[in-house]
Amino acid sequence: MSRLIGDVHVFSYFAEYDYGDISPSKTIVGKMNSMDDYKQLLPSPNTRVEIDRAPGSEEIRVVKNETGDYHVTANHDIARELLKEIDHETIEIFRPDINPFPETFSNLKNENYYRDIIQYNQDGGRILPGIRRAGFLSTLDEWRAMDTGEMAGYEAEEFVGLENTATGDVWWATDELKKEILERRRQLEEEDDDTDDLDEEGEAGEDKA
Repeated sequence: MSRLIGDVHVFSYFAEYDYGDISPSKTIVGKMNSMDDYKQLLPSPNTRVEIDRAPGSEEIRVVKNETGDYHVTANHDIARELLKEIDHETIEIFRPDINPFPETFSNLKNENYYRDIIQYNQDGGRILPGIRRAGFLSTLDEWRAMDTGEMAGYEAEEFVGLENTATGDVWWATDELKKEILERRRQLEEEDDDTDDLDEEGEAGEDKA
């Protein structure tokens, strides 16, 4: 049986969820018969690998994000052979035994999404989940300076920090900065709620008129 990402099969994931410019796989444009064929396609800008691991129906697709054109393994045996090397490389990069997040926060790099979908950015670099703990951010100025386009931000009670999707570095907010960021977030949410209430009151008044 295939592993699911959430409740969606890997090959249907980008058809089910809208990621803007990322197209679901649509048209087969070639077959892969070996690891050499696979390596000729990657790394490549705005490209991804999708993996179905179901025993007996293993399949690997290399998909162009913009068009949905893809190369696919010629058969299940070839897919199984490629998976051995692909997974070995992923294990070496990810170090699954190390969790760069707090114990109460999910070890994201071990989730199916990052094991069954390998993405490459506009420069052809592999997009990484958090794979190592890099250090602490102690002020909002440090946070803002670090929060570039390659950063994913987390603002949850369990963890506040930044994850660099190019390097896999994870930066933790100190306890004081975490408290400040969560408080600012709560204030913004309250302001949004107040604005929504005013909008609803205004609409109700207009209806009565």
